[in-house]
Amino acid sequence: MADIILKNVWKSYGKKEVVRDFSMTIKDGECFTFLGPSGCGKTVILRMIAGFERPDRGEIYIGDRLVASGERHYAMPPETRDIGVVFQDYAVWPHKTVFQNVAYPLQLKRINKEEITQRTNKAVSQVGLKNYEKRLPYQLSGGQQQRVALARALVPRPAVLLLDEPLNNLDANLREEMRFEIKVLQKEYGVTVLYVTHDQDVALAISDRILVFDKHGAIRQVGTPEELYDDPKDSYIYKFMGVSNFLTTDIKGGIPYLKPTGEAIGPETELKDGPMTMACRPSDVILSREGGVRAKVMRVAYLGHNFDYRLSIGDSEVRAQIDTHEALERKLVFEPGDECRASLGRVKWFEPEQAKEEVL
Repeated sequence: MADIILKNVWKSYGKKEVVRDFSMTIKDGECFTFLGPSGCGKTVILRMIAGFERPDRGEIYIGDRLVASGERHYAMPPETRDIGVVFQDYAVWPHKTVFQNVAYPLQLKRINKEEITQRTNKAVSQVGLKNYEKRLPYQLSGGQQQRVALARALVPRPAVLLLDEPLNNLDANLREEMRFEIKVLQKEYGVTVLYVTHDQDVALAISDRILVFDKHGAIRQVGTPEELYDDPKDSYIYKFMGVSNFLTTDIKGGIPYLKPTGEAIGPETELKDGPMTMACRPSDVILSREGGVRAKVMRVAYLGHNFDYRLSIGDSEVRAQIDTHEALERKLVFEPGDECRASLGRVKWFEPEQAKEEVL
Protein backbone atom coordinates (compact mmCIF):
# COMPACT_ATOMS: atom_id res chain seq x y z
CA MET A 1 0.00 0.00 0.00
CA ALA A 2 1.21 3.53 -0.81
CA ASP A 3 -1.37 5.89 0.61
CA ILE A 4 0.05 9.35 1.30
CA ILE A 5 -1.28 10.64 4.61
CA LEU A 6 -0.70 14.12 5.98
CA LYS A 7 -1.89 14.90 9.52
CA ASN A 8 -2.13 18.49 10.78
CA VAL A 9 0.94 19.64 8.85
CA TRP A 10 2.31 23.18 9.35
CA LYS A 11 5.18 24.91 7.58
CA SER A 12 6.50 28.46 8.01
CA TYR A 13 9.37 30.46 6.57
CA GLY A 14 10.27 33.08 9.14
CA LYS A 15 7.01 34.69 10.22
CA LYS A 16 5.14 33.65 7.07
CA GLU A 17 2.89 30.61 7.47
CA VAL A 18 2.76 28.83 4.11
CA VAL A 19 0.98 25.62 5.14
CA ARG A 20 -1.54 25.73 7.98
CA ASP A 21 -2.91 22.62 9.70
CA PHE A 22 -3.12 20.67 6.45
CA SER A 23 -4.59 17.14 6.53
CA MET A 24 -5.22 14.93 3.51
CA THR A 25 -5.18 11.27 2.45
CA ILE A 26 -4.18 10.40 -1.12
CA LYS A 27 -5.32 6.86 -1.84
CA ASP A 28 -3.08 4.07 -3.07
CA GLY A 29 -2.94 3.97 -6.87
CA GLU A 30 -4.85 7.18 -7.57
CA CYS A 31 -3.76 10.24 -9.50
CA PHE A 32 -4.37 13.15 -7.15
CA THR A 33 -3.83 16.78 -8.17
CA PHE A 34 -3.12 19.89 -6.11
CA LEU A 35 -4.60 22.74 -8.16
CA GLY A 36 -4.16 26.35 -7.17
CA PRO A 37 -2.55 29.70 -7.94
CA SER A 38 1.15 30.40 -7.44
CA GLY A 39 2.12 30.98 -3.82
CA CYS A 40 -0.69 28.91 -2.27
CA GLY A 41 1.72 26.33 -0.76
CA LYS A 42 1.04 23.35 -3.02
CA THR A 43 4.70 22.86 -4.03
CA VAL A 44 5.84 23.20 -0.41
CA ILE A 45 3.55 20.29 0.53
CA LEU A 46 4.98 18.19 -2.31
CA ARG A 47 8.52 18.99 -1.15
CA MET A 48 7.68 17.90 2.39
CA ILE A 49 6.31 14.60 1.07
CA ALA A 50 9.49 14.18 -1.00
CA GLY A 51 11.72 14.94 1.98
CA PHE A 52 13.25 18.16 0.65
CA GLU A 53 11.51 20.13 3.42
CA ARG A 54 10.58 19.16 6.97
CA PRO A 55 7.23 20.08 8.53
CA ASP A 56 7.31 22.35 11.59
CA ARG A 57 4.40 20.41 13.04
CA GLY A 58 2.37 17.41 12.00
CA GLU A 59 3.13 14.02 10.49
CA ILE A 60 3.52 12.58 7.00
CA TYR A 61 3.12 8.90 6.15
CA ILE A 62 3.82 7.00 2.94
CA GLY A 63 2.02 3.71 3.26
CA ASP A 64 2.40 2.62 6.87
CA ARG A 65 5.79 4.35 7.31
CA LEU A 66 6.16 7.61 9.16
CA VAL A 67 8.47 9.63 6.90
CA ALA A 68 8.35 13.01 8.68
CA SER A 69 7.28 14.44 12.02
CA GLY A 70 7.64 18.04 13.10
CA GLU A 71 7.16 17.33 16.79
CA ARG A 72 9.76 14.56 16.78
CA HIS A 73 12.18 16.55 14.57
CA TYR A 74 12.34 13.50 12.35
CA ALA A 75 12.60 13.24 8.56
CA MET A 76 13.41 10.11 6.57
CA PRO A 77 15.96 10.87 3.78
CA PRO A 78 14.37 11.34 0.34
CA GLU A 79 16.26 8.42 -1.19
CA THR A 80 14.70 5.99 1.30
CA ARG A 81 11.08 7.08 0.80
CA ASP A 82 10.39 4.95 -2.31
CA ILE A 83 9.39 7.95 -4.41
CA GLY A 84 10.09 9.33 -7.87
CA VAL A 85 10.10 13.07 -8.54
CA VAL A 86 9.78 15.03 -11.79
CA PHE A 87 10.29 18.79 -11.75
CA GLN A 88 9.31 21.58 -14.13
CA ASP A 89 12.91 22.10 -15.29
CA TYR A 90 13.52 18.39 -16.20
CA ALA A 91 16.82 18.24 -14.20
CA VAL A 92 18.40 15.69 -16.55
CA TRP A 93 22.16 15.26 -16.46
CA PRO A 94 23.56 17.22 -19.46
CA HIS A 95 26.68 15.02 -19.74
CA LYS A 96 24.80 11.70 -19.63
CA THR A 97 22.99 10.01 -22.52
CA VAL A 98 19.31 9.13 -22.38
CA PHE A 99 20.20 5.61 -21.30
CA GLN A 100 22.62 6.80 -18.62
CA ASN A 101 20.13 9.32 -17.22
CA VAL A 102 17.38 6.74 -16.92
CA ALA A 103 19.68 4.01 -15.57
CA TYR A 104 21.18 6.22 -12.86
CA PRO A 105 18.67 5.43 -10.05
CA LEU A 106 19.16 1.69 -10.63
CA GLN A 107 22.93 2.08 -10.48
CA LEU A 108 22.58 3.78 -7.09
CA LYS A 109 20.65 0.73 -5.89
CA ARG A 110 23.52 -1.48 -7.11
CA ILE A 111 21.25 -3.62 -9.26
CA ASN A 112 23.08 -6.02 -11.58
CA LYS A 113 23.95 -4.73 -15.06
CA GLU A 114 21.71 -7.15 -16.94
CA GLU A 115 18.61 -6.05 -15.02
CA ILE A 116 19.62 -2.38 -15.34
CA THR A 117 19.82 -2.74 -19.12
CA GLN A 118 16.49 -4.57 -19.33
CA ARG A 119 14.55 -2.17 -17.09
CA THR A 120 16.12 0.95 -18.59
CA ASN A 121 15.40 -0.07 -22.16
CA LYS A 122 11.80 -0.87 -21.21
CA ALA A 123 11.32 2.49 -19.48
CA VAL A 124 12.86 4.37 -22.40
CA SER A 125 10.59 2.54 -24.82
CA GLN A 126 7.50 3.20 -22.68
CA VAL A 127 8.02 6.96 -22.90
CA GLY A 128 8.47 6.82 -26.66
CA LEU A 129 12.25 7.27 -26.85
CA LYS A 130 13.33 3.93 -28.30
CA ASN A 131 16.41 4.42 -30.54
CA TYR A 132 17.27 7.64 -28.66
CA GLU A 133 19.27 5.86 -25.95
CA LYS A 134 22.66 7.26 -27.04
CA ARG A 135 21.57 10.87 -27.46
CA LEU A 136 22.61 13.64 -25.07
CA PRO A 137 20.00 16.08 -23.68
CA TYR A 138 21.08 18.93 -25.98
CA GLN A 139 20.13 16.69 -28.93
CA LEU A 140 16.56 16.35 -27.62
CA SER A 141 13.51 18.61 -27.68
CA GLY A 142 11.98 19.89 -24.45
CA GLY A 143 9.26 17.26 -24.63
CA GLN A 144 11.81 14.49 -25.13
CA GLN A 145 13.85 15.71 -22.15
CA GLN A 146 10.70 15.65 -20.03
CA ARG A 147 10.12 12.06 -21.13
CA VAL A 148 13.65 11.20 -19.98
CA ALA A 149 12.90 12.71 -16.55
CA LEU A 150 9.65 10.74 -16.37
CA ALA A 151 11.33 7.46 -17.34
CA ARG A 152 14.09 8.07 -14.77
CA ALA A 153 11.48 8.63 -12.05
CA LEU A 154 9.54 5.49 -12.97
CA VAL A 155 12.38 3.03 -13.61
CA PRO A 156 13.01 2.24 -9.90
CA ARG A 157 9.28 1.30 -9.68
CA PRO A 158 8.52 3.73 -6.86
CA ALA A 159 5.39 3.50 -4.74
CA VAL A 160 4.78 7.23 -5.19
CA LEU A 161 5.42 9.59 -8.12
CA LEU A 162 5.53 13.34 -7.38
CA LEU A 163 5.12 15.68 -10.36
CA ASP A 164 5.73 19.40 -9.84
CA GLU A 165 4.43 21.42 -12.84
CA PRO A 166 6.27 19.05 -15.22
CA LEU A 167 4.58 20.30 -18.40
CA ASN A 168 4.93 24.06 -17.92
CA ASN A 169 7.87 24.47 -20.29
CA LEU A 170 6.26 22.55 -23.15
CA ASP A 171 4.24 23.96 -26.03
CA ALA A 172 0.48 23.39 -26.16
CA ASN A 173 0.60 20.30 -28.39
CA LEU A 174 3.28 18.61 -26.31
CA ARG A 175 1.43 19.41 -23.07
CA GLU A 176 -1.67 17.72 -24.40
CA GLU A 177 0.30 14.68 -25.58
CA MET A 178 2.31 14.31 -22.36
CA ARG A 179 -0.64 14.58 -19.98
CA PHE A 180 -2.25 11.54 -21.62
CA GLU A 181 1.07 9.66 -21.55
CA ILE A 182 1.43 10.35 -17.83
CA LYS A 183 -2.04 8.92 -17.19
CA VAL A 184 -1.30 5.80 -19.24
CA LEU A 185 2.02 5.21 -17.46
CA GLN A 186 0.44 5.79 -14.06
CA LYS A 187 -2.16 3.08 -14.72
CA GLU A 188 0.45 0.71 -16.16
CA TYR A 189 2.80 1.05 -13.18
CA GLY A 190 0.01 1.25 -10.58
CA VAL A 191 1.90 4.07 -8.87
CA THR A 192 0.29 6.66 -6.59
CA VAL A 193 0.68 10.07 -8.27
CA LEU A 194 0.60 13.53 -6.72
CA TYR A 195 0.51 16.15 -9.46
CA VAL A 196 1.00 19.85 -8.65
CA THR A 197 -0.24 22.45 -11.15
CA HIS A 198 -2.06 25.74 -11.69
CA ASP A 199 -3.44 24.48 -15.05
CA GLN A 200 -7.03 23.30 -14.68
CA ASP A 201 -7.03 21.66 -18.15
CA VAL A 202 -4.22 19.30 -17.12
CA ALA A 203 -5.88 18.63 -13.77
CA LEU A 204 -9.20 17.75 -15.40
CA ALA A 205 -7.52 15.47 -17.96
CA ILE A 206 -5.38 13.30 -15.69
CA SER A 207 -6.87 13.34 -12.19
CA ASP A 208 -8.93 10.85 -10.26
CA ARG A 209 -9.44 13.56 -7.63
CA ILE A 210 -8.49 17.23 -7.39
CA LEU A 211 -7.88 19.47 -4.40
CA VAL A 212 -8.37 23.17 -5.16
CA PHE A 213 -6.53 25.77 -3.08
CA ASP A 214 -7.20 29.48 -3.00
CA LYS A 215 -4.40 32.06 -2.93
CA HIS A 216 -4.30 31.92 0.88
CA GLY A 217 -3.62 28.16 0.89
CA ALA A 218 -7.10 27.23 2.13
CA ILE A 219 -8.79 24.11 0.75
CA ARG A 220 -11.85 25.18 -1.26
CA GLN A 221 -13.05 21.80 -2.53
CA VAL A 222 -11.90 18.21 -3.05
CA GLY A 223 -13.60 16.01 -5.62
CA THR A 224 -13.51 14.26 -8.96
CA PRO A 225 -13.02 16.37 -12.10
CA GLU A 226 -16.71 15.94 -12.90
CA GLU A 227 -17.78 17.09 -9.42
CA LEU A 228 -15.64 20.21 -9.50
CA TYR A 229 -16.59 21.23 -13.01
CA ASP A 230 -20.31 20.36 -12.96
CA ASP A 231 -21.14 20.81 -9.27
CA PRO A 232 -18.81 23.45 -7.77
CA LYS A 233 -19.54 24.27 -4.14
CA ASP A 234 -19.02 28.02 -4.67
CA SER A 235 -18.30 30.63 -7.31
CA TYR A 236 -14.55 30.53 -6.64
CA ILE A 237 -14.42 26.91 -7.84
CA TYR A 238 -16.74 27.68 -10.74
CA LYS A 239 -14.48 30.51 -11.91
CA PHE A 240 -11.22 28.64 -11.29
CA MET A 241 -12.25 25.55 -13.25
CA GLY A 242 -12.80 27.34 -16.55
CA VAL A 243 -13.83 30.48 -18.38
CA SER A 244 -16.97 31.77 -16.68
CA ASN A 245 -19.65 34.42 -17.01
CA PHE A 246 -21.55 36.08 -14.15
CA LEU A 247 -24.77 38.07 -14.65
CA THR A 248 -26.71 39.95 -11.97
CA THR A 249 -30.45 39.19 -11.91
CA ASP A 250 -33.60 39.62 -9.85
CA ILE A 251 -35.80 36.56 -9.40
CA LYS A 252 -39.55 37.20 -9.53
CA GLY A 253 -41.97 34.28 -9.63
CA GLY A 254 -39.27 31.90 -10.80
CA ILE A 255 -38.22 34.11 -13.71
CA PRO A 256 -34.79 35.81 -13.65
CA TYR A 257 -34.77 39.42 -14.84
CA LEU A 258 -31.53 40.93 -16.03
CA LYS A 259 -30.11 43.99 -14.30
CA PRO A 260 -30.41 46.84 -15.13
CA THR A 261 -32.53 46.34 -18.28
CA GLY A 262 -35.27 44.28 -16.64
CA GLU A 263 -35.36 41.80 -19.54
CA ALA A 264 -36.40 38.25 -18.72
CA ILE A 265 -33.55 35.81 -19.23
CA GLY A 266 -33.94 32.04 -18.97
CA PRO A 267 -33.90 29.39 -17.82
CA GLU A 268 -36.60 29.62 -15.16
CA THR A 269 -35.78 28.59 -11.59
CA GLU A 270 -37.42 27.47 -8.35
CA LEU A 271 -35.31 29.89 -6.31
CA LYS A 272 -37.12 32.32 -4.04
CA ASP A 273 -37.64 35.91 -5.14
CA GLY A 274 -34.70 38.27 -4.75
CA PRO A 275 -31.30 39.16 -6.24
CA MET A 276 -29.14 36.28 -7.48
CA THR A 277 -26.04 35.91 -9.63
CA MET A 278 -26.37 33.66 -12.67
CA ALA A 279 -23.21 31.89 -13.91
CA CYS A 280 -22.61 30.09 -17.18
CA ARG A 281 -19.83 28.91 -19.49
CA PRO A 282 -19.19 30.49 -22.90
CA SER A 283 -20.55 27.37 -24.60
CA ASP A 284 -23.84 27.81 -22.68
CA VAL A 285 -24.51 31.20 -24.30
CA ILE A 286 -26.84 30.63 -27.26
CA LEU A 287 -26.59 33.31 -29.95
CA SER A 288 -29.28 34.22 -32.46
CA ARG A 289 -30.57 37.05 -34.62
CA GLU A 290 -33.98 37.03 -32.91
CA GLY A 291 -35.20 35.89 -29.49
CA GLY A 292 -33.40 36.22 -26.15
CA VAL A 293 -31.99 39.34 -24.52
CA ARG A 294 -30.26 42.16 -26.35
CA ALA A 295 -26.49 41.94 -26.62
CA LYS A 296 -23.82 44.07 -28.22
CA VAL A 297 -20.68 42.52 -29.72
CA MET A 298 -17.60 44.11 -28.14
CA ARG A 299 -14.87 41.85 -29.51
CA VAL A 300 -14.50 38.96 -31.95
CA ALA A 301 -11.76 36.32 -32.04
CA TYR A 302 -11.64 33.61 -34.70
CA LEU A 303 -10.03 30.51 -33.16
CA GLY A 304 -10.30 28.13 -36.08
CA HIS A 305 -12.75 25.64 -34.61
CA ASN A 306 -14.96 28.36 -33.15
CA PHE A 307 -15.72 32.05 -32.88
CA ASP A 308 -15.12 33.60 -29.45
CA TYR A 309 -17.27 36.67 -28.77
CA ARG A 310 -17.17 39.18 -25.93
CA LEU A 311 -20.67 40.60 -25.48
CA SER A 312 -22.19 43.38 -23.43
CA ILE A 313 -25.40 42.09 -21.81
CA GLY A 314 -27.10 44.27 -19.21
CA ASP A 315 -24.35 45.53 -16.92
CA SER A 316 -22.10 42.52 -17.54
CA GLU A 317 -19.51 41.46 -20.11
CA VAL A 318 -20.08 37.90 -21.29
CA ARG A 319 -17.93 35.45 -23.27
CA ALA A 320 -19.75 33.34 -25.86
CA GLN A 321 -18.35 30.62 -28.10
CA ILE A 322 -19.97 29.06 -31.15
CA ASP A 323 -18.73 26.35 -33.49
CA THR A 324 -17.40 27.83 -36.73
CA HIS A 325 -19.52 25.60 -38.99
CA GLU A 326 -22.65 26.40 -36.99
CA ALA A 327 -21.91 30.13 -37.06
CA LEU A 328 -21.48 30.11 -40.85
CA GLU A 329 -24.51 27.92 -41.48
CA ARG A 330 -26.82 29.99 -39.23
CA LYS A 331 -25.34 33.34 -40.30
CA LEU A 332 -24.12 34.11 -36.79
CA VAL A 333 -20.81 35.69 -37.74
CA PHE A 334 -20.73 39.13 -36.13
CA GLU A 335 -18.41 42.12 -36.14
CA PRO A 336 -17.53 44.42 -33.22
CA GLY A 337 -20.37 46.89 -32.74
CA ASP A 338 -23.06 44.53 -34.08
CA GLU A 339 -26.17 43.80 -32.05
CA CYS A 340 -27.42 40.26 -31.56
CA ARG A 341 -29.61 38.25 -29.20
CA ALA A 342 -28.54 35.81 -26.52
CA SER A 343 -30.17 33.21 -24.30
CA LEU A 344 -28.67 30.81 -21.80
CA GLY A 345 -28.63 27.03 -21.57
CA ARG A 346 -27.18 25.40 -18.46
CA VAL A 347 -26.55 27.82 -15.57
CA LYS A 348 -25.44 27.88 -11.91
CA TRP A 349 -26.79 30.19 -9.21
CA PHE A 350 -24.82 32.00 -6.51
CA GLU A 351 -25.64 34.55 -3.82
CA PRO A 352 -24.67 38.04 -5.07
CA GLU A 353 -22.38 38.86 -2.14
CA GLN A 354 -20.49 35.59 -2.42
CA ALA A 355 -20.14 35.84 -6.20
CA LYS A 356 -18.83 39.39 -6.01
CA GLU A 357 -16.31 38.48 -3.30
CA GLU A 358 -15.08 35.36 -5.08
CA VAL A 359 -14.77 36.93 -8.53
CA LEU A 360 -12.73 39.82 -7.17
